[in-house]
Amino acid sequence: MLLAIPYHPAMPSDYTDFSVSLRKKGTNPGHSIVVISRREHEEEAYAFAHSFATSFHRHFLAVIPDLDETLLETSNRMFKEAVKFHLNYKIEGNEMPNPPMTYFDVTWRPMRARWLDELQSDYFLKGAPTVFAKFAPEEPGPPAPIGPVVLAKDFATKSKLLDFVPPSHHWRNYLAWEMRNLGVACDAFGDADPAYVRPFTPKK
Repeated sequence: MLLAIPYHPAMPSDYTDFSVSLRKKGTNPGHSIVVISRREHEEEAYAFAHSFATSFHRHFLAVIPDLDETLLETSNRMFKEAVKFHLNYKIEGNEMPNPPMTYFDVTWRPMRARWLDELQSDYFLKGAPTVFAKFAPEEPGPPAPIGPVVLAKDFATKSKLLDFVPPSHHWRNYLAWEMRNLGVACDAFGDADPAYVRPFTPKK
């Protein structure tokens, strides 16, 4: 599996805590990680990605140009870059052919060791859907994916809306119905059992 992490200091997350928390859950020799950042944060994002060098099979940095834009627009571009990186990703060594990608939400945390192995197993047991996620209820709004989202490599080609996400909409909301129609609900994400990837609550 490819784990994609958006890196932007303005996002509501403590990246140092996130990095420590992820490494505490052990190594992931069968999985790789890619960090997505703006050009202005390339140096610190590289250091963040490199901190996982001994925890994952391979680590990468994907950089998007700096633009005068809102954080929402940056979030959309980061997601699109991750999907593009996934589509062009070439496996190496003992990696699984056409691995799925988990686009992670840095305000969430894995709760157990070997969580990526388990998530990958869950994904294939559910038939390797194009989208594997926890979805919001359809009412009162669209069934937007909540937290991390697992995507098949062909999501980039199956999505009819990805290239048209407007600057006024977050990708989660704009793609909500398409993702739900292409997707299967994932029990691994949530705030109660049996979920083992959960929203992070900072200690006071």
